[in-house]
Amino acid sequence: MAKFYRFYFVLAFCSITVIVNAQQKKFTLLPSSSTGVTFRNDIVENPTMFMYMYENLYAGAGVSIGDINNDGLPDIYFSSTRGYNKLYLNKGNFKFQDITASAGVDGGEGIKTGVNMVDINGDGLLDIYVCKSGFKDPKQRKKMLYINNGNLTFTDKAAAYGLEDRSFTIQSYFLDYDHDGDLDVFLVDHLDDFSKSMTIPARMENGKLVYVEDTTTVNTSDRLYENRGGKFVDVTKKAGLTTHAFGLSASVFDYNGDGWPDIYVANDFNKPDFFFINNKNGTFTNQLTDHLSHTSFSAMGSDIADINNDGLEDIYVVDMAVEEPKRQKQLFAVNQNYDKFNLMVQFGLFYQYPRNSLQLNNTDGTFSEIANYAGVAETEWSWAPLIADFDNDGWKDIYVTNGIKRDITDWDYKVFVLDSIINTMNKGQNVDLDKWLQSIPSVKTKKLFLS
Repeated sequence: MAKFYRFYFVLAFCSITVIVNAQQKKFTLLPSSSTGVTFRNDIVENPTMFMYMYENLYAGAGVSIGDINNDGLPDIYFSSTRGYNKLYLNKGNFKFQDITASAGVDGGEGIKTGVNMVDINGDGLLDIYVCKSGFKDPKQRKKMLYINNGNLTFTDKAAAYGLEDRSFTIQSYFLDYDHDGDLDVFLVDHLDDFSKSMTIPARMENGKLVYVEDTTTVNTSDRLYENRGGKFVDVTKKAGLTTHAFGLSASVFDYNGDGWPDIYVANDFNKPDFFFINNKNGTFTNQLTDHLSHTSFSAMGSDIADINNDGLEDIYVVDMAVEEPKRQKQLFAVNQNYDKFNLMVQFGLFYQYPRNSLQLNNTDGTFSEIANYAGVAETEWSWAPLIADFDNDGWKDIYVTNGIKRDITDWDYKVFVLDSIINTMNKGQNVDLDKWLQSIPSVKTKKLFLS
C-alpha cells in the first residue's frame, strides 16, 4: 500500500520552528539560527486581498512532514498563503537545509492551502500535493502535484494525473475508498461567497417561511477522485458526495469497523457537518443525524483518536468559543442568536452549538458529545487540533492551534466602526485600508495543550 502523510493547519501569522521532546514531559523551542528553518507565513494585506475579500485569509496554510529521500530522516514542507512554499531537507541532529529552489517545489502563485506528502504512484518515493483556493480566477486555483524524481528534484504532473482541480479547496485526503488497492483522493472545498455562507436562504410561501436550498456546486462542492490506473477521475456525483457547504477539514476513519473508510467533514457557518458512511459499493451516505445528537456550529479543524482506550475512534472538532467571561461578551462569534438557532432546527440544519465538540464513540453506532465534561469545549478561535500521546503515559493529549490576527467579531468594532465604514463606502467615498485594519482589535492568545 502506498504511504501518505497527514496535513495540519498552521496559524497564518506564527513563526515556524522545529520543536523536540525534552526531559520532564516538556518541549524545547529550537531557534531558527540553530535549525535552519526560517519559514514564516506572513499575511500581507492590500486593497485587492484582505479579510473582507477572502475571509479564510487568516486561516493560514499547512505543513506536511515525510522522508522524501528515504534516508530515515523526516523532511518538512511548508505551504505559504501568499508567498512561496518551502521544502527543508533533514540533515540530522535537528539541522535542515532549504532545497526549495533546486527541488522545484515553491508552489507557484495563488493562495496555497493544504498540502500532503503521498506516494501517489507507488514507486516508494513521497510526492507532494498542494491545494489552492481564494482567488476568483480559476487559473490561480490549479492544484500542483509534485512527482518525486528520486534525486531531490520534483516535476509538477497534476494535469497528467487528472488532479489539476480548480475548485476552492482547503485540503486533500488520500484513501482507498473502493478497496482496489490504490489511493484515491477526497478534496474538502468551500463556497466562494462568504456572505451567502453566513445567511440562511429562505422565502415566504403561502404565508410561511421556507428554506431554499442553494444547489450551486461548480468549483465549491467537495470532490472525490477515483484512481484508475494512475489517472484520477472525478466520481463525486456518482459517489453521492456532491455538497454545498463551507468545508474546513475532514477526518477519514473506519467508524463502524467494517474495513471500509468513512469520512467526517467539518463545515463552518450554517450547514451542519457531514458524516459520510461508506456503502461498500462506490457510494457514500450522509448519516450525521443517525449517529450524533449535535455538533459544533463554526466547525473548523478536526481529528480522530481513541481518547479513552476502548479500541474505538472518537471525534474532536474545534470551534471559536472562548473561556474567559469578559471576552465571551466582547465577541459576536461566541454568541448564538436564539431565534436563528430555532430557525436552523426548523429548516433541518441540525442542532449546532458554538463550541468545540468531543464525540465519544458509544460502541453501538452512536456518539455522546462530552466536550464540556472533558474540559475541552472552549479553546478560543481554534483552527486545528492534533491528538497524540505527547507525554507517553498511555493516554491521548490534545494540542490546539488558535488565535486570529484581528478580532473581526468584536462587538464594539462591528457596531461602532464597521457600520461607519460601510456607510462611507455606500456614499462612494474611499476608505483607508490601513486605518480600517488598525481599528480592528487584536488580542494575543496562547496555543493550548490539553492533557
